Amino acid sequence: KAIRFGSYMTTLEAINKVKPGTIDPEQHENQDYLAEALGGPEWETRATAATLLGVNYWESCPTIPRLQALLADPQVAVRAAAAWALGQCELKAAGAIPALVLALGDEHATLRENAAAALGRIQGEPDQAVPALVLTLKDRVPQVRAAAAYALSNFGLAAAEAVPTLEQAL
Repeated sequence: KAIRFGSYMTTLEAINKVKPGTIDPEQHENQDYLAEALGGPEWETRATAATLLGVNYWESCPTIPRLQALLADPQVAVRAAAAWALGQCELKAAGAIPALVLALGDEHATLRENAAAALGRIQGEPDQAVPALVLTLKDRVPQVRAAAAYALSNFGLAAAEAVPTLEQAL
C-alpha cells in the first residue's frame, strides 16, 4: 500500500507541477484517493495529499476534518501542509480555527506562518483569531509576522485592536 500511495502521489504531484489544475476536481476517484492518502504511512504522502487537496479541491473542501486532524501530525511538513490546505477552504474551514490558533504557538516557523495565513483566508471567529494574530505580530521570525499582519488585514474592522501593534512594527 505504501508503494501504491508513493508512486501515485509522485505522479499526481508531477502532473500538478507541470500544469496546475490538471487534476480534475470532478474526478472523484482522485479526490477519494487523496483523502485516503491523508492517512498514509509515509509523512511525504500525507503532506503531498494535503497540498494537492488544497490546490485542486478548495471549492468543495471535502476533507476538512481529516486536514484538521493532520494539524496534530508528528511531522511538521504535514502539519504545515494541512494548515495551508485549510486556508484554501476559506470560511468552510471555520471549525479548524481553534486548532490553527494553537498552531500559532508551534516551535516551527513554517507551521506558524501557514497557520497565520490560513486564519486570514478563513476570516472566521474574529474574537478568537484576531487576538492570537496580534500576539503573532511579535513572533521572532519576520515571515511569520508578515503573515500575521496580512491575515489581520483580511479581518477589516474586526482587527482594529491590532492597529497599535502594527504601528509599533513600523
